[in-house]
Amino acid sequence: MSFNTNLAQHAESTESIDSLAVQVVNAGKRYELYDKPWDRLRQFFRSPKEPLLYQELWALKNVNLNLAKGEVLGLIGKNGAGKSTLLQLLCGTLLPSQGRVTTQGRIAALLELGAGFNPEFTGRDNVFLNAAILGLSQAEVEDRFDSIVAFSGIEPFFINQPVKTYSSGMYVRLAFSVATSVDPDILIVDEALSVGDGEFARKSFDRIMQFKEQGKTILFCSHSLYQIEAICSQALWLDHGQVQLQGSPKEVVAAYNDFLARESRAAVALPNPGGSVLQANGTESLSEPVTEPLQGLPRILHVDVKAGLGGVVRSENDDLTVRVTVQTSSQYAMPSLGVVVLDDGQRNICSAGSHIDAFGPANPKAAQVTLCVCWPKLALLKGRYHIDLFLLCEKGIHVYEHIRQVASFEVTQTHLEVGVVTLRHEWSEPGSEPQTDSEPKP
Repeated sequence: MSFNTNLAQHAESTESIDSLAVQVVNAGKRYELYDKPWDRLRQFFRSPKEPLLYQELWALKNVNLNLAKGEVLGLIGKNGAGKSTLLQLLCGTLLPSQGRVTTQGRIAALLELGAGFNPEFTGRDNVFLNAAILGLSQAEVEDRFDSIVAFSGIEPFFINQPVKTYSSGMYVRLAFSVATSVDPDILIVDEALSVGDGEFARKSFDRIMQFKEQGKTILFCSHSLYQIEAICSQALWLDHGQVQLQGSPKEVVAAYNDFLARESRAAVALPNPGGSVLQANGTESLSEPVTEPLQGLPRILHVDVKAGLGGVVRSENDDLTVRVTVQTSSQYAMPSLGVVVLDDGQRNICSAGSHIDAFGPANPKAAQVTLCVCWPKLALLKGRYHIDLFLLCEKGIHVYEHIRQVASFEVTQTHLEVGVVTLRHEWSEPGSEPQTDSEPKP
């Protein structure tokens, strides 16, 4: 295996190396794919004049990245784009086939939680073993042991039992607690900002947010573009192992959404995983939860969507109203609600969030609340649209529940205006009063 340690010209930076938490220079990861197992041995003795007995697969190629201390980087891309490979290079669990990867500080990685646990060892033994692997001394582990166990929620009896007797939830909780107890300088998270279920999902999310507030460097990959924009200071889009764009989350997410929209122009709308799509008609509603929410967390109980007459909205004439009844939890602050309107191509057309509009119920301690959002005289133009619901934490970041396509409706129009939405505008003639287009179209 060869390592190219020459700096690519475009990767040079005037930033002091000391100010960087992560530096990746022309990094790549190559795999050799053999048709037959014994071809590996034949390749070892192959003459230079003979053809190669393997095919090359570059999971990552020519990646350059400078990440300053305290920054939060979000990795986006389709499955197989190389996101996890890049994170593993940064963790040191994989070595680059080319280029150089440099990190400064202690790293905690939430990749495959519990991958290093020995099922025959007790929970106590695995805490000491994994903490030592992560760089803690024996004395440091002893000082932190009680807090590690307390955070995981593992009962005293089970901490002294082999982890092979643990449920999957207990296993993940203990692994997360150990991985985040090392006070890392760099936190690397693959796919999820929270783990476990119920109460622990929120606890794990809060701990990661504490790292962000403390100025830790965080890298995480996620399919939640909303979280990428809400949390990150930088974003990196990978496709087929190569960087497509790096920059501000807003810019990168917009480019990635355009890419996905081009790929799915002819795609049909995804089904609601909790049941059939509700056709908004002003009377029909959902009286049962349409997804299985996490136990102990706030949940959506009831949804009522009123869209025009029989689920048909006349553009700029009829209202779109969404009423959602939520069961709250005394353990957490009043949740916020997000409502997203999408088109048939799964593009986000518009949205409303109670946390964005600083709206909350009159009684913030009520066990059950109903929130209603209305788009009066809906300004969307003709087409078929769908509604997604998000039940979020009070900050509007952690997702308690996500319901895809809780309702669908049709928008019609009699005028010839084209596009997705009609925007307020004015016509004028120099020297005369502007004429405002304020009246709804017939």
